[in-house]
Amino acid sequence: MNVRSPADVVVELRRVPLAERLLLGQSASAAVAIACAAIAAVAAWLLWSPGHLYSREMTWDLLFNLEGAWQIEQGQIPHVDFHEPLGMLGFTLTSFGFHVVGFTPRAFLVGEMAVLVAILATAIPVAARRLAPAPAVLFTAYVALLILQPANIGDAPNAYSFAMSYNRWGWAALSTLCLLLFVDPRRGRDSQWDEVVTALLCVFLFYLKITFAAAAVGALAVAMVLMRRLRRHWGSWLVVVGGLALIAAAPVNRAYIREIWIYANSGYARIDLAYLVNIFIANRAEYTLQGAVLGILFWLWQAGRVRLEVVVASFVVTAIGLFVLTQNAQFADIPLGIIICLMLYNALAITRPTSLTPGPHASMPSGLRTLLIVVLLWPALTVFGSAKVFAGYYHAATGSEVMLAPSTTNLRGLAVPPLDHEVPIDLARMGYSILSSTRPSPLRDPLTQAEYVESLVEAASLLAGHPQKVLVIDQVNPMPYVLGYPPPRGSLLWMGPDAPPRVAGAIFDDVDVVLVPKYSTYAPTTALMLRTYYDYLQRHFPDRTESARWTILRRAAAASR
Repeated sequence: MNVRSPADVVVELRRVPLAERLLLGQSASAAVAIACAAIAAVAAWLLWSPGHLYSREMTWDLLFNLEGAWQIEQGQIPHVDFHEPLGMLGFTLTSFGFHVVGFTPRAFLVGEMAVLVAILATAIPVAARRLAPAPAVLFTAYVALLILQPANIGDAPNAYSFAMSYNRWGWAALSTLCLLLFVDPRRGRDSQWDEVVTALLCVFLFYLKITFAAAAVGALAVAMVLMRRLRRHWGSWLVVVGGLALIAAAPVNRAYIREIWIYANSGYARIDLAYLVNIFIANRAEYTLQGAVLGILFWLWQAGRVRLEVVVASFVVTAIGLFVLTQNAQFADIPLGIIICLMLYNALAITRPTSLTPGPHASMPSGLRTLLIVVLLWPALTVFGSAKVFAGYYHAATGSEVMLAPSTTNLRGLAVPPLDHEVPIDLARMGYSILSSTRPSPLRDPLTQAEYVESLVEAASLLAGHPQKVLVIDQVNPMPYVLGYPPPRGSLLWMGPDAPPRVAGAIFDDVDVVLVPKYSTYAPTTALMLRTYYDYLQRHFPDRTESARWTILRRAAAASR
């Protein structure tokens, strides 16, 4: 028998056209990792090198994360000392960033890069075992850019914001999990670590945001019934399910689970039919594209080209994406669409030759090559769009325009656009007045980023030098972090109109100073809290002073601690 040496195999593979190797060849985890690491490193450099975080929208949401991390730094326990339906992971990672770069907004980037490393450590081997080199690199690059992207998912590419980072991280982890569960490894690429990776991703999502965790557990349950690969090892997968159940039921998580239940029953769960219809209409183009992919997969099944479980799996992944979208504060973009696209790619690629050795029987038909490239346009354009966000962010963050960048307090390292580059102040305040009435506001944010940061700096100057426990009656209370003061216990981290009602004492008993903004980030929150707790504030905080942007309420001297 003629046995070829490894050198002969390498020489023969080099004769295979590059396009064929990229589109149909076996992926090496090391090669995918190198390509993905290069892309992620450039993206991370574009975020880090400006020397500050540039926030064009929803700066208060970035401060929400920093404040949660600050409260953990001060020894407070999430869901016990402060309340919020999100898991503690996002805040803990920023808290870790504080120990790396100090108490600066850039600590958020440190935590984000930790997420990048953790998710890519699972996404790269998962993709390499299931996809050819080109789609594997595209998928992992998309996951990396999704984690780091300085824009809220579904927003305009120039809406630079670090808001709702947990949604981007959740989509990245859930996409990796769905690829693992619903796309079989290529022949000879079986993995013995799928159960471990699945458990790690589910735990990550549990401590990040419960809606993503619910979607992950639902995907796992369906996959255990649907996918024959999982059914063959049902015992080990049941161990994974049992382990996840034990973690969720552990005594340390009881406060978290109780908090989720309270928030779910207070209006946080989005089940309004009109809202869901609006979501569908707003994303009709994306649904049409995904529907076309599902239709092609169904046709391939009828033609005997793919197994029925692949078609059913594609519908399951689509349904999971729709569920998560409806429960997020976003109106567009379902990242799980890339998974059904890759399912279609693998289904079409089964017409490839059984060997990649040279010869007339191994060449890839030109029609197949074209078809596979067309299918990859979706993930390729998605990656290109994400890359454009990073380039635009770097240009904006290092541009010649004068930014508002505080030089004092823990806001050092944050930059926002100057006021005259945003909505004129008169129009912004007119939007606030309209929002305060029964009519909807024509503006997305009635308070500009510059006004918001300036108001925080003013409040810090008024309260500096006398450590006190401060509460801002707005969506977010960032002043403990901004000033570096101990935070009050018992308050809500995010104060929205749909937050669970709480007795006044639970919110204010540990507060020394209440700040009421004259122009808040979201008027209904401020108005609702003032109406609800007006009598309590009158009795316990009678000392009232005014500044340009704030009404300052101080606790009665006899009741002060």
